[in-house]
Amino acid sequence: MAGWLRRLLGGGDNPPPTTDQTGRADEAGEQTVNAEHAVLVHVPLSDDEFGAEEECEALFELEDDLVEVVEGEPPLGEYDGNEVGGGEFVMYMYGPDADALFAAVEPMLRALDPPPGDFYAIKRYGPPEDTTREERIELR
Repeated sequence: MAGWLRRLLGGGDNPPPTTDQTGRADEAGEQTVNAEHAVLVHVPLSDDEFGAEEECEALFELEDDLVEVVEGEPPLGEYDGNEVGGGEFVMYMYGPDADALFAAVEPMLRALDPPPGDFYAIKRYGPPEDTTREERIELR
């Protein structure tokens, strides 16, 4: 979430870490992650607004587990937060390899049993541009 906060606050005093397409260590030997690819997970909620309190709490707990997997060792990317509203809970993850990122979180996602509705992930293979390839994966 630090990346999201850094972008929100205008980058702060520290420049963002250098990255390469593979997420390998930079010249200083620090692990870096390129956030060009994305996995966006859409979870339906029990109503057309913000869902029941207990279902959102369960999704917030899932987020903690996702952060551990995505930002663990070695880091696969960054868990960048969520948006809740309009009857869905959307989770945002970024990294250098959408396939590896999705493979790491897929078992946790498939273990969910959300209310009826569209439950899917989008793997995006590059920056958010009109020509970037995307793949939709149904999670039910």
